Amino acid sequence: VDEHGVVEQVKGVTYPLKVFLGPNVLPQHIKSSSPRLTDSSSSDNKSRNEDRHGSRLYHCVLYLGPGDYHHYHSPADWTVEKRQHFPGDLLSVSPFIMKKVRGVLALNERVVLTGQWQHGFFSFGAVGAYNVGSMAFDIEPELLTNRPVGQCSQRTWPVDRRPSFQKGDHVGGFRLGSSIVLIFEAPENFEFLVKPGERVQYGQALGRIQQHSLSDKA
Repeated sequence: VDEHGVVEQVKGVTYPLKVFLGPNVLPQHIKSSSPRLTDSSSSDNKSRNEDRHGSRLYHCVLYLGPGDYHHYHSPADWTVEKRQHFPGDLLSVSPFIMKKVRGVLALNERVVLTGQWQHGFFSFGAVGAYNVGSMAFDIEPELLTNRPVGQCSQRTWPVDRRPSFQKGDHVGGFRLGSSIVLIFEAPENFEFLVKPGERVQYGQALGRIQQHSLSDKA
């Protein structure tokens, strides 16, 4: 993210982080430091600006095509604090459209879970796509999606009732393919282990913290 809070969707195409995540979601120490948000499609996977804790925000988009496995699983151990549902468009999120339409991930209907993992802030966003507005979540089966218009709805869990996921746990699923957007805080020595366009398998590590044990893989 630059000093204006703008995220690079793909190289040269951007959208505002606060529009995707919603207001008052990022912890204060992240907001005040204006950290750069990076993703696995960037040639430089490390952000340039550190927050006061020496950690940075990282960004990864997982595109699920119509023929791909369309359930989603937790990439790490983490605890959910808040859920936000943003009604919106159902534009295609194919790699071709992502290069052409600015902010498509922030325009489309989406459900964003935010919370904490061992390294700080963690968010898991499921984004709808063309003909894919139905998104299901195990922690809230009553949540109704596929709503092109309406107000953003949210739910905040009490501290003693917050849902937790372990790495590999089933989170939910799309009716067909779409996209998962991960935005998370991690130490500056975090590195992605996947390359842009690489197919990812269930159980495959997306990244690691270089000087820590393998248990820190996400």
